[in-house]
Amino acid sequence: MGVDRGYLPYAAAVMRSALDHHDPGRLRFHFLHDGGVPAADTDRLARWLDGHGAALDVVALDSSVVDGLPGSRIFRPIVSMRLLLPRLLPETDRVLYLDADTLVCDSLEPLWATDLASAPIGAVRNVVEAEMDAHVRALGLEPGAVFNSGVLLMDLAAMRAIGSVERLLSIGAERREQLWWPDQDVLNLGFAGAWRPLAARWNAQNSYYTLAELAANVVPAGELAEARDRPGIRHFEGPSTCKPWHYLTTSPHWREFRDALARTPWAGEAVLEDRTPATRLIRRLPQDRQLPVYRWWYRQRGLASRVRARAAAARGRVRRVDPHHSARG
Repeated sequence: MGVDRGYLPYAAAVMRSALDHHDPGRLRFHFLHDGGVPAADTDRLARWLDGHGAALDVVALDSSVVDGLPGSRIFRPIVSMRLLLPRLLPETDRVLYLDADTLVCDSLEPLWATDLASAPIGAVRNVVEAEMDAHVRALGLEPGAVFNSGVLLMDLAAMRAIGSVERLLSIGAERREQLWWPDQDVLNLGFAGAWRPLAARWNAQNSYYTLAELAANVVPAGELAEARDRPGIRHFEGPSTCKPWHYLTTSPHWREFRDALARTPWAGEAVLEDRTPATRLIRRLPQDRQLPVYRWWYRQRGLASRVRARAAAARGRVRRVDPHHSARG
């Protein structure tokens, strides 16, 4: 896992969910961070996991290294730390990478035992929203043939053998202006046609529930039904309202995630996102009206913020005008 300090509680919740389904002695967590997580926090995490019998390996990256990774207008370079795993874990040959917005719902043993058939990476197909179809095609990829990077079974030995770190960083630098999902775009470009598809239940994405028709075009019907009904790993990808820590979320399995969070050292410390007087009022509406009203309110809030920013900029320009200069008009 790779996060910053703000996502540490959620990463702990993912770890808690993994502990729930395994002999802790079988688990070793590799925790990557951007150098901004204090030692007191990582020590706290280590003591907690050790108390359960699981191991922890902490890898802190220098901020200059993180800043040099692929990013985009909406995603900071920190999301691309996973690209460095073959280099950061030189003694490790295989890892399962999980985003901090995932939830382990079943034993990972069958996934871990998957034969990648010489492929360096295993992943689940991504459901591309209609509005992002053009972006994927502009990269030279087919929307129905890309994978989601939130859950990755990685053969680090094979990746090292082909120099994947250098290759992926080069792609990120060359295509920087085209990236939207920086880590996912770069990984799909680097491993196009050379990745092993995994069963959909190992990355049961929000799109399986909210974009069922599109998902059915990408995932076989039987796999899709199993992923929805019996996920192995639930992935809360998508906008903020899909996250299990958002005050108004209705995403399936959000309660299970919060239950896992409540059984970590950060219980009671992680604040629900967007819990405001306005959203508390919205919460009183019928459930099918809450998110539409929230989205309308969110747009209005954004518009008001932009108006205030423009007004502040205009005031700044007025103050910079020479008071002895007379302007016409």
